[in-house]
Amino acid sequence: MTVQYSHGGLSMLQMTGSVFPNACKPAFVAAILAALFNLMMYTWHVPEFLSDMRGEGFVFQDNSAWTAFTSLVGFLIVFRTSQAYSRFWDGCTACHMMRAEWFDACSSLIAFCKHSKKDEEDILVFQNTLVRLFSMLHALALAEIEDLHEEEDKAAFTYELLDVQAIDKPSLMAIKESDCKVELVFQWIQQLVVENIDSGVLSIPPPILSRAFQELATGMVQFHDAAKISSIPFPFPYAQCCDCFLVLHSLMTPFVMSQLVDKPWWAFILSFVQVFVLWSLNYISLEIQNPFGGDPNDLDSREMQQMMNKQLVLLMNPKTLRTPRIGQKSRNRSSIIAEYEPGAQKPKEERKSFASVWYTEEQLGEPTRLSQRFSIGSATGSIGEQKNSDGTEDGTDPPGGDIEPMSGGNLFDTDFDGESLFSGGGGRWE
Repeated sequence: MTVQYSHGGLSMLQMTGSVFPNACKPAFVAAILAALFNLMMYTWHVPEFLSDMRGEGFVFQDNSAWTAFTSLVGFLIVFRTSQAYSRFWDGCTACHMMRAEWFDACSSLIAFCKHSKKDEEDILVFQNTLVRLFSMLHALALAEIEDLHEEEDKAAFTYELLDVQAIDKPSLMAIKESDCKVELVFQWIQQLVVENIDSGVLSIPPPILSRAFQELATGMVQFHDAAKISSIPFPFPYAQCCDCFLVLHSLMTPFVMSQLVDKPWWAFILSFVQVFVLWSLNYISLEIQNPFGGDPNDLDSREMQQMMNKQLVLLMNPKTLRTPRIGQKSRNRSSIIAEYEPGAQKPKEERKSFASVWYTEEQLGEPTRLSQRFSIGSATGSIGEQKNSDGTEDGTDPPGGDIEPMSGGNLFDTDFDGESLFSGGGGRWE
């Protein structure tokens, strides 16, 4: 899951997903040693220790070597953190682009069915099968890029699917036994599309239909980009050098700080800050270099699967399959020009917004933050309440109108509320 946090100062106190607890451990050790050495030199006057630490030949009498070493360690850690952030952002981008491309492909294929002259039952079978396969494809992709090597431990296999029990048993077992699960379901989707081109369900012209295949392929490319980040670790030699130099820096800091200042608390503070900052940056790089897994700062893949399911269900909702229409009085070119051209007679405050058509003044209240921010003006009714001159409502047809209700698969018994039935699959998505 991705950690949520406030942007104020209180985020400093949040420990979920924080690297502070881990960075404090080496910082406290170095700070305590620095304070102890300082006490031995300036308060307890331990002779042997004092002569060794303050002798003319002691290397830290001239701190130029220490400055150069600290700068080198800082550069290595900052560069590693920068590369880890790039990996994190690239992984997040690839994962979201993968979902967007596959949803776009599914949306296009569902829309192309509007052009079909086949029986509604054949269209419903195709659409029902398509959305289930896309839900399975997305979940399998999330499982493939998950940062776990044991297949049975992957959390993505427990994510909710769209009515997976409607898929035939041999197909489900084929997925379980396959070593290339994502590629298998990807191929099934392409085969399903090709079969329904031949059957006439997808009768849209080929140049337009090819767009769906392009989006499918682009989504697969984004999947492999995410899998690359998940499967290829940060280069080991670089990580090894960073860890070794950090340990050396943490061991040497107490000696340096103990003689640069003559107060033990200043030695404690300066040592703690130096070690804490470098170890914090190092732990940040370890935390974000692979965004796929179950760590607090990783992507919330379960939420991504749920969002994909909701988007696929949206495609099958009767309200989505119905194309919006406009009222009779708005079916000419001059109606909108007259309203928005310079010198229009209709005052700006009477032009409607989402807020003005979704809510009544009673719902908005007087005054409200919404009305004050968006200046909804004199909106008095919810959507569908504005009357045309012929007595009909905006967004509806007049009596005897020539627009026919659009055909399409009505797969829901009710509006989607998380418990709607798929009429074609016999399963319940809860």
